[in-house]
Amino acid sequence: MSAAAASAAEALRVLGDAEITAAPPVPIPFGDAALPATSAFGAHLGFDAIAWAYAQHMAAVQGYLVELRESTYATAEALKAVADLYRRADEAAAGR
Repeated sequence: MSAAAASAAEALRVLGDAEITAAPPVPIPFGDAALPATSAFGAHLGFDAIAWAYAQHMAAVQGYLVELRESTYATAEALKAVADLYRRADEAAAGR
C-alpha cells in the first residue's frame, strides 16, 4: 500500500470513529415570522448553527477521504499493471 493510501485510510478510520451529529439550525424568530439562516452559521452565531455546519463539513470531509482512498487504490493497481506490462516487454525483448 502506498504512503498516500495508508494516510487516507488512517484519516478515514479516525474520522469514522467520531460521531458528529447535529440538527439543522433553528430559524431565528423575528416578531411573528421566522427568518431562515442566511449563512453556514445561520443569521447569528448560535451553537446549534455552528454544530450543524461542523457536522456538514465533517460529513463532506469523510466523503472526500473515501474518494481519495478509492482513487489511490485504483491508481496503485493501474501502476502495477503498467509495471507488469513493461516487465513482460523487457523479458520478451531479452528472450529474442
